[in-house]
Amino acid sequence: MIQDAKRLLAWQKLYPRNVNLSYSAIARELGVQSHNTIRNWDNMNMDDWSRMQRRKGKGHNRKISPNDELVIAGYVLDASNNHVPTRTWEVREFILKNYCVHVSPSWVTRFQDRQHLSNVIPSNMLKYEYASPFKVLVDYLVNLRKELQGLHPNQVCLFLLNAVDHLIHALDNGHG
Repeated sequence: MIQDAKRLLAWQKLYPRNVNLSYSAIARELGVQSHNTIRNWDNMNMDDWSRMQRRKGKGHNRKISPNDELVIAGYVLDASNNHVPTRTWEVREFILKNYCVHVSPSWVTRFQDRQHLSNVIPSNMLKYEYASPFKVLVDYLVNLRKELQGLHPNQVCLFLLNAVDHLIHALDNGHG
């Protein structure tokens, strides 16, 4: 219907002497209740992207924005991939800590439904201990420092070059 109105408006602008269509006439022709609707359509960019952007601005108020919900979903998925159970109270605690927003347990349930997540805790998940990437990196650097301690700078360079060559070789052979 919008496309029909835009087409009639375009005809009106192209041939103003031959086509005499007012907003009211177009509204009647298309069965639109108000001529102001046609005027609004005429003054707005009506391509799909613009319409989607205007639609996104309307809607109910959310406690957490859709982009932040994706971040929270990423947290839940990351925890799951690292065999860390994420119970409702843990998700609520994460949201409170990072977004300063209190959410109810039912909000978490609806969020999980929206994001197609589950809080099912497989029994084998509980036996894994989570090692944060930061802790792994710090442990690696501490061990590297112990290995390199007391070496001459030339020896350190040689050690690092050999490590890089070994890494490149491993990646070339599909072990990375």
